[in-house]
Amino acid sequence: MSSMRTSRSWTTRTTNAMSDPRATRTRIDRGTGPDLRSMAPTAPAVDHKARVAELERELMSALAEQENIRKRMRRERDEAVKRAVGCFAGELLDTFERLNTSIEDACMDAGKASAASLIAGVRASEYSLLSALARHGVRRIDPIEQRFDPREQQAVYLRIETTVSEGTVVEVLQPGYLLHDRLVRPAIVAVAAADNRSSDHPKT
Repeated sequence: MSSMRTSRSWTTRTTNAMSDPRATRTRIDRGTGPDLRSMAPTAPAVDHKARVAELERELMSALAEQENIRKRMRRERDEAVKRAVGCFAGELLDTFERLNTSIEDACMDAGKASAASLIAGVRASEYSLLSALARHGVRRIDPIEQRFDPREQQAVYLRIETTVSEGTVVEVLQPGYLLHDRLVRPAIVAVAAADNRSSDHPKT
């Protein structure tokens, strides 16, 4: 009987303690309950020196890759320029050979016929040269009888003209050239001016 009373008393105390939150807090405060801090997940330790070294390696690798790209682009650009210059030089050499042949033929056969042959050869060489320049984006500016354009032309003097309107190019002293849209050399021209002498000195 005594053991049954003892067991019943222990069960009653245990039930009361479980139902009483104050008892639970007291037990945790006294260190008799579980340590919740030890149950929290812990972050893995980070080796900062190793991480910095890794970032430095990645940075150096990216810089090296950029430098390689720049070098490759520079080589490709130089090769493209060399190919373009080589092609252009080849076409100029063809023109030079035609011109040289025309001069040699004229020297071998002096006379009126040779002069005509020389002129024809020079004209053909000029046409061949202009065609080669045009294929490479060079365009000739020959603005005769066109409106004066200061962006592509340079007027060296005015000439009084009554047959054309004022501001018209009446003479091209030296043709100009454009490379694509860039001015290489302006055309040297003379421009028509109006005759104002009659209005300045009216008849009496």
